[in-house]
Amino acid sequence: MGNFKFFDTEEKSSLTYQQGTKADKVATSAIADHTKKYRYRIEQVVVTKFNGEIINHGTTKQEYIFQKNFYKNELNSIDIQLLENVIHFEPPQLETAIQLLCDFDLIKSDVTLSFDQETGKVKEVINKDRVLERWDAFKKETSNTFNFVKSQESKDNINTFLVAGDQQINNNELLIGDYQSKLFFDIVFDKYLIADVLDEAYDKSVLSNLFDMQYAQLNVGQFITSESPEVTLVRRVGKLDENSLDKDFMIKQYDEKFKPYIGFKFSEYNYNYRQSYSINTRENVINKAEVVITEEIKNNVQIVINYELKLIDL
Repeated sequence: MGNFKFFDTEEKSSLTYQQGTKADKVATSAIADHTKKYRYRIEQVVVTKFNGEIINHGTTKQEYIFQKNFYKNELNSIDIQLLENVIHFEPPQLETAIQLLCDFDLIKSDVTLSFDQETGKVKEVINKDRVLERWDAFKKETSNTFNFVKSQESKDNINTFLVAGDQQINNNELLIGDYQSKLFFDIVFDKYLIADVLDEAYDKSVLSNLFDMQYAQLNVGQFITSESPEVTLVRRVGKLDENSLDKDFMIKQYDEKFKPYIGFKFSEYNYNYRQSYSINTRENVINKAEVVITEEIKNNVQIVINYELKLIDL
């Protein structure tokens, strides 16, 4: 939803969003007899290069509450609440679009989720009605905030954002897919929640940051580098499955999207994925995680993502 702009000049969004109240957690409290709550801070830096030169970079800082809900000593759901979501982007031409996307993430990330009992990944939104209610209020406020807009292009872009948001919020598959594509949810919803064995290789589908709606398959190796009664350290390395790529589609989109700026033809596609994380063994909660993703058309265009997650005091 981020591949469009709202205005040619910078406009600050004044949208407000009321976070969920205690009443919003009725569904959770009805099925949990005790809970454990944690607080995470995240910092992500994304750098884009053309021909080896930085053309833009963005920094995201977030703070989450992560609450494990137990019933009869079994973990059965998790509450997520995004408390702060601050993005700084250079150059700043996309500030308005980014602010609206931040507000949209606040709506989607105040949520109660179940998880798959085999993979630990997000399975279902338990309080979907509340998410829909907040989205409807957000749409009305967005329309009211930007009712001064006279440019047809800007009106069309705002409408595109709202239509795309409707499609994602109302389609469970798209909504779950959005959670799974975000690094925070990908890290905290994982097999450590439900299994003791953490060194088995697995396949992982990743959404490209360079190409629209292009997925690639990674073969991920897992290695336990250290373990004790208190802490388990795990490292992951992802290797690209070349057979999973639609190269004809990628070349066509590269020619349309990048070649006019790069000048050089499509060369070689690479996707490198590295992750390390530590688990508090007694609490079975992630202490810290670091992810580095490098996606590139060799020598032409490159996106590097550095992501750090750490557990902090409540």
